[in-house]
Amino acid sequence: MIVDPLDRQHSWDYADRAPTQDQAYYNGVNVAPHSGTLRDTYTPSSGRLAMICGGHIQIHRKVAASSAGLAYASVELRSGATPICTLAYLLVPYTNTIGDSVLVPIQSGLIFDENIDLKVFTGDGSTGGNIDYSIQIAVMEFDA
Repeated sequence: MIVDPLDRQHSWDYADRAPTQDQAYYNGVNVAPHSGTLRDTYTPSSGRLAMICGGHIQIHRKVAASSAGLAYASVELRSGATPICTLAYLLVPYTNTIGDSVLVPIQSGLIFDENIDLKVFTGDGSTGGNIDYSIQIAVMEFDA
């Protein structure tokens, strides 16, 4: 379940509910072109809620491709294989200039439970060349 922040049963007062910090991340350096690939999964511990505190996705062209394609990175919440929402999606269309870099922030404040997975994906449809990926998501877990 994704918790409605206005639901008084699940208040925003998590500080007294055994909070712990965690993260989901992927740092890929000189990554060759690839189809959509799952890079990381984060699931809250049993009986706990998790709140996304922030983060970012960055794609950086490291080596020019012989034929540039679409490169992307995404952070999603899923229930099993079913997508619930996309927190951030970065699509870089056909960039091929070494040093090109795009960064987007990740939505914060969303609260979810152990039945929801946070998943990190990347992909690059280029022929040749390499890309650096930096995906960081900070999470605060607390008692439900």
